[in-house]
Amino acid sequence: MEGNDMRTCFRIPLTVAIISVASICAQAQQENTSLYATSYIEVVPASEAATDKILKQLAEATRNEPGAVAFEIARRVLPTNQFLIFGAWKNQQAYEAHLTAAHTKQAIAALGPQLIAPIDTNLATQIVGQALQAPPVGTIYGVTHIAIVPEKIDDFYAALIKYTASTRQAVGNLRYHPARDSSRPNHFSIVEIWKDQASEDAHEAAAPSNEFRAVWAPITGPHYDRRWYKAL
Repeated sequence: MEGNDMRTCFRIPLTVAIISVASICAQAQQENTSLYATSYIEVVPASEAATDKILKQLAEATRNEPGAVAFEIARRVLPTNQFLIFGAWKNQQAYEAHLTAAHTKQAIAALGPQLIAPIDTNLATQIVGQALQAPPVGTIYGVTHIAIVPEKIDDFYAALIKYTASTRQAVGNLRYHPARDSSRPNHFSIVEIWKDQASEDAHEAAAPSNEFRAVWAPITGPHYDRRWYKAL
């Protein structure tokens, strides 16, 4: 964790449980070598079934890599010809080894004829650690990318840490995992998984969500993207 980020942790309002927040900050500091890769894949509609098969085979092979922490795939709710890969790696070297692995090259070659656009991959480092058990098939899988105006990063960071702690306690939440872009420090990504849509809807209307939106909405930069998938 960068120096400014660590100081931010200790500027969180006292209404947050101090012990809990200190624990979160310490965990983030210890685990910040992990690397996360989120890839968006868009294919021609007629190849959805073939893409599903290719990605499942890639996931099975990748999960056996020594440097892989997690490798998950999901399909967008609408349009259904868009897919997501979320991968977690022990470090940069483990990720690079994955890119050069035979099964990765085979999958990319197989996907090639089906792609509408190049695969779009975003790399990030974690902010608040959390175990990454594979989500049950069919669970609601959301990915958000948000850019914050640079001079307000500390404000957003503090609010995000607080919101993460409350969201993980929400009924139906299976994961709330924020990360920070590796090359653009004012860009953040959030992977959240919910038991069902009703759980996510209830949380959106709850007080913590309203408080969080009140912080980030006025300081959001030109990039905000939120998409919903179902885990495969």
